[in-house]
This record gives sequence, structure tokens and C-alpha cells, in this order.
Amino acid sequence: MVVRIAQNLKLNCSTRELEWVDRQITDFDGSRVSTGSFMEQYGVVVTPTILFLGSSGEELSERLVGYQSEEFYWHYLMKGIAQASLWGVD
Repeated sequence: MVVRIAQNLKLNCSTRELEWVDRQITDFDGSRVSTGSFMEQYGVVVTPTILFLGSSGEELSERLVGYQSEEFYWHYLMKGIAQASLWGVD
């Protein structure tokens, strides 16, 4: 879902969807880490959680945690994308 939004908005950013399944991914410093370790590093404990991260792994906007209602979710998602875009997400 977020991937499609970023593509539709033609944002200059990368999107990744991580599953709770323990797989290896490349961290921001180039090292291989498990998805569980990566999520633990950022304190992710529930789904959905959306992080807006810069190229060094810094959070650029307030994270979205959980799902309240469709109307509010889209508002906060777009707000997060806009805030992160101001920082030049790459």
C-alpha cells in the first residue's frame, strides 16, 4: 500500500515492507541484519508500523503505529510523507 502511494506521488524514496518472518536484510550501514533485529532497533512491536527513515536510518517524521480508522490513517500517512519529503528522503 505505502509502496503504491510513494510511486503514485512520484516521491524520490525507497519503500520496504518487512514481515515478522526472520529474514536477512541490508541495514543502512551496509551490514546484513535480521528483520527482527532491525525492527527491534527501531522499537517496532506492533503492525502496522510505518517509519519514515532517511538514508542514514534517522527518523524524518512521526511514525504511524497501529490503525484507528481509515479516515485518520490516510491523513496521518500523507502528513508523514509530506514531513519526510521536506527532509529530502532518498
